[in-house]
Amino acid sequence: MADERYAEFYEESPKLYLQSLFEESSTQKHRLGTVRKLSDGREFVYVKVGAANLAVAKAVQGEAMEANHANIAVAATANIGARTVTVTLSNASVAANAYAEGTLHIQSNTAAGYYYKIKSHPAANANANLTLTLYDKIRGANIANTCYATLVKSPYKDVIVTPAAATQKIVGVPVIAMTANYYGWVQKKGPCAVLVAGTLVAGDMAYEAANGAVGPPAANTVPTTQYVGRVLQLGANAAYGLVDLDL
Repeated sequence: MADERYAEFYEESPKLYLQSLFEESSTQKHRLGTVRKLSDGREFVYVKVGAANLAVAKAVQGEAMEANHANIAVAATANIGARTVTVTLSNASVAANAYAEGTLHIQSNTAAGYYYKIKSHPAANANANLTLTLYDKIRGANIANTCYATLVKSPYKDVIVTPAAATQKIVGVPVIAMTANYYGWVQKKGPCAVLVAGTLVAGDMAYEAANGAVGPPAANTVPTTQYVGRVLQLGANAAYGLVDLDL
């Protein structure tokens, strides 16, 4: 019997995974955002569940951004080649490593347009300085103390059921019920059962709707909601349809 930790990959050699697609774990076994591709076109991504349990077949998104950690001042110049940057938080504290695996991007002045993946950081109080350790060295331009930066959590960390209006990128659909603060895989591409709000028929485009559901776009308007995929099988309101996910 094949070990279910092996997926059928397009690559010549299959890859070994420490956690199967249909189990959850209280400990992290892969990097958040790791993508697992099956030979039938389905794709899954590894996530950490937020503070509430997740139901099967309801779309999930990353945690909403903290507005007070956007466009904040760089506290001291960080030179090319360094791996740390210190910023001054605004009116919100931060827990240790809340932004680990997330992103620091520079919004203005000398290093504008550069971004860096965050490796780790300590806790810090509101309006205090926070030193971020980066995976990569600073490149291109010094991050001067005249720059402003924004902190963004990994969209795969502390995921929640998509609310009435999505507040972050939709990352996938759980294929099992998942426990708060646990780790596991959610599906992002290929045929998947999803809760439906409204009426969808085969071939329709499915967009985000309230409470993790998908539905049709608003009539005669340019959709402002996120596209989730194409409907494969009729989905009645409050039932579950089959959607070819494209996230």
